[in-house]
Amino acid sequence: MTTPRKITANFERMRSAEYAYIRGTTLARAILQLAAACVLALLIWLAVARWDVSTAILLAFVALAVRAVPLVEALQISAQGWNQAAPALTDARKLIARGRSAGRDASKRECSASLWLHRAGARKLRP
Repeated sequence: MTTPRKITANFERMRSAEYAYIRGTTLARAILQLAAACVLALLIWLAVARWDVSTAILLAFVALAVRAVPLVEALQISAQGWNQAAPALTDARKLIARGRSAGRDASKRECSASLWLHRAGARKLRP
C-alpha cells in the first residue's frame, strides 16, 4: 500500500533527479561553449599568424563557426535527453510487453471459459 510518506519520498527523488539533469545539462552547455570559443580563437590565430588567410575567407569561416556551435549544442542536449530517458523507455517497453502477454493470457482464459460454458449449456439443452 502506498502511503503519503512514500509518495512524498518518490516526489523528492524525482525532483532531485530533475535538478541533477538540469545541472548536468547546464554544465555540458558551458563546457561546449567554452571549448568552441577556445577552438575558434586558436583557429583564427593560426589563420592570421601562420597561414596568412585573407579577411574575407576568415570572416566566412567565423560566420560558419558561429552558426555551427548552437547546432552542435542542440545535438548534444538531444543526446543527453535520450540518455536520461533511456531507462524509463526500457521500463515502459517491459510494461507494455507484460500487459500484452497478460492480455493474451486473459483472452485465452476467457475463450476457454466461454467455450466451456457453451459446451456445458449445450449439454443441458440436449434431451
